[in-house]
Amino acid sequence: MTADFLVDVLNAARERRGAPAITDGRGTITYGDLMKRVLGTAHRLRDNGFQVGDRMLFSVRPGVRSIVLALGTVAAGGTVVFVDPGDAPELFHSRFALTEPSWAAAESVLYAAGVPGPVRAIARRRGLVVPSYGKLPVRHIRSGPWLPGVPRGALSADRLAEPVRYNEFPTPTPDRDAVVVFTSGTTATPKAVVHTRGSLGSALRTLTARRSLVHGDQVHTNHLALGLPALVAGAQWTITPNSGPGAPHTILYDRVGNRRQSTNLRATSRRAQAGAEIPEARARSRSPDRSSPLASTCPDGQHVDQARDLQ
Repeated sequence: MTADFLVDVLNAARERRGAPAITDGRGTITYGDLMKRVLGTAHRLRDNGFQVGDRMLFSVRPGVRSIVLALGTVAAGGTVVFVDPGDAPELFHSRFALTEPSWAAAESVLYAAGVPGPVRAIARRRGLVVPSYGKLPVRHIRSGPWLPGVPRGALSADRLAEPVRYNEFPTPTPDRDAVVVFTSGTTATPKAVVHTRGSLGSALRTLTARRSLVHGDQVHTNHLALGLPALVAGAQWTITPNSGPGAPHTILYDRVGNRRQSTNLRATSRRAQAGAEIPEARARSRSPDRSSPLASTCPDGQHVDQARDLQ
């Protein structure tokens, strides 16, 4: 069957409805809950004017909310553009100009940090100058409670994820864009790679096989690179806090709780809390990036078959 990471995750959810899917600091959701929330998010995004091909600037830390919102965005036909709000404002705005998103999703505290007030003062004392998310000329989605700085009319990620009576199950569309990842470049000429649902699907299937992930396993990680393969396999993904230097980023347990494997993966974002992490990849015309978490497990470069540079 054609690889499509979204369909693969949702098919696993249909087969394992009662099994635990994702755990974060707020609790655990089952695969059935995951499917309902993802499809509900896609349905409500479309009801609020989201169009196939829309891009969403995404700055929500790893957790159930962010995974549901990201998958729901892709299910609605959109593309998730992961950005780090800790980047210099000039770089942030040049990346915004390159990707031309029509939506933005950010944590409420990031909106608050972009306007005068106590949150901005705390951020600047810590050396962070957060862009003014609320002033971006896009539709807005907040993750978390309403705070000063959140634009009027911003949609709530939690309300978007409420189940609806009828959900349309996505059909495989491997050529549709899914994720934009910034790789390198300067402020004047930022560089990014576009991953399709098919290129990510091929990568996740390979990772699932290489790591021998099966239903009942538990993966403890804050990396999307191994969290999503866990969902494809029907395993449980526990999203962990950031690890200290030298600590294993990912720990794999089998279904009876025996520790099977520890893995060190390089983070692609300077601040993991700034947004869910996606491994870097290069376009087919070039050799794969060997420093990428996916490249380290897919030496043949299969995962970049449909990735391309963003022009």
